[in-house]
Amino acid sequence: MELNHLKQFYYVAKLGGFTKASKVLHVQQPSISKTVSQLEESLELKLLVREKRRVYLTDIGEEIYEHCDTIFKEVEEIYQIATKGKLECKGPLIFCASEPISSHFVPKLHKHFLEKHPDVVPSCFSGFATDLFNKIEQGEFEFGLFFHTPPLSPKLQLEIISQFPYDLVIKASEMKNERVIQSFIGSREIDDTQTKIFPTISRMRKDYGNVQIKISSNSLSSHKNMVLEGLGVSILPSNMVEREIREKKLKRLYPKGTFQFPLKLVTKKNHLLSRNARAWIEVMKEEYKA
Repeated sequence: MELNHLKQFYYVAKLGGFTKASKVLHVQQPSISKTVSQLEESLELKLLVREKRRVYLTDIGEEIYEHCDTIFKEVEEIYQIATKGKLECKGPLIFCASEPISSHFVPKLHKHFLEKHPDVVPSCFSGFATDLFNKIEQGEFEFGLFFHTPPLSPKLQLEIISQFPYDLVIKASEMKNERVIQSFIGSREIDDTQTKIFPTISRMRKDYGNVQIKISSNSLSSHKNMVLEGLGVSILPSNMVEREIREKKLKRLYPKGTFQFPLKLVTKKNHLLSRNARAWIEVMKEEYKA
């Protein structure tokens, strides 16, 4: 088994066909097809299912591909170190985050990161956690940042970065309105439809009676605006509502510091992150030391 054989197999699998791999590697398509066949013969394994218009990985082929992904990212690192003589961060960085993190935490981290690495072009996508998980697994995003996470697949791993304070808030003028207090604005049930346990609601029911989810949204900016309209109560990151609390537009239903939620980093197992991704995560960990 030769490294070049693995490389040609890797690009066929990564790009989804021999023709695309041929263009990237500048090697004739029949030669690549022969090389991959030789690799399969030497391993005595079927790595690819060849169809008329594209190829598919077998189960064992997918496992070997994941190892190749690590190998050739390491090779690229060695090449860059050897040719440039130093570590540089430049080019695109693509990751994802839940809406509250993308809107209220990522901008500050981008500022600190770009002060150190001005040649990187970061892109952060938000959406439903389950959709984002699938895209991390498929390699579309390098990593993801979340507060609440549905169950992870065996191909993903999770690391807790830090704990963040949250406040359960209500419009100040509705502080004595039982109907509004018992109307909870939810979000967790959108990302994780299987969940039946809501710790904040369970806590509230002990003090405020029959609290129920009355409205749901996966946008915490929308949550805050709905609370300001007097539609119910919501639990929001403290830094998101501190000004409204200070201006007495919102009030806490529980003392400051009652609620905390962990910031979670989700990555693909056995996947080597790019230099840009590792540098961004390092800035985040420095900013939010646990």
